[in-house]
Amino acid sequence: MSQKNSSPYPVTPIAYYKRFIRNVNLHNQGQDKSYLLYAALELRYTIEALLFYYLHALSEGDLSKSKQKLYRPQDLRQAILAADPLFLVKLEFADMCAYFDDSISSQLRPDIALLTSIHGRLGDWLHAEYSPLCSRVPEEKWVELSKLFESLGDHLSVILSHPLLDVNLTDKGNLVMQQYIEGTLTKAEVIDRLNKEWNLLVDGVTQHIITDE
Repeated sequence: MSQKNSSPYPVTPIAYYKRFIRNVNLHNQGQDKSYLLYAALELRYTIEALLFYYLHALSEGDLSKSKQKLYRPQDLRQAILAADPLFLVKLEFADMCAYFDDSISSQLRPDIALLTSIHGRLGDWLHAEYSPLCSRVPEEKWVELSKLFESLGDHLSVILSHPLLDVNLTDKGNLVMQQYIEGTLTKAEVIDRLNKEWNLLVDGVTQHIITDE
């Protein structure tokens, strides 16, 4: 997704995340609770844009009109798995490969379950039937919102500052991963195989850079 966006309101994952941080900082400076509402919206948009980015990368840009309209994390997750049924397993496999390759161990794999969960909880918070006057929202609810920010903020910060990695496996490596999926190899056994046969199983790493354009 390297195409430049000339809009005064960029809609890349990083742009959304920067606006989320800016709104949190504006709240901290003046304690205006309305900024937390804007921050919650920007954080939800960050999650949606990030998952859409993964879908776009896995689909190599070839997205149908119906897929281009997706935004709910559960729908994007399903589309991601339709584009690459092994996506989540590859993330697990990348964690195992991280023991043996510094270029992988230095990166943080996205926690799809966490992203989806926080997106839903933010939606529950924003759609609750509170008074439109921020001062009437119970203080504990604002604390709850702040905790949601904290539970995802650091994770997103690291993900957005590093590329998405795709571990390229050889035919033999794909066989080992398939055996792991089927349960005929345990995680410990896979790690042992990687330790002994790394160059026979892994054929490098592809980076998908998340840009701010």
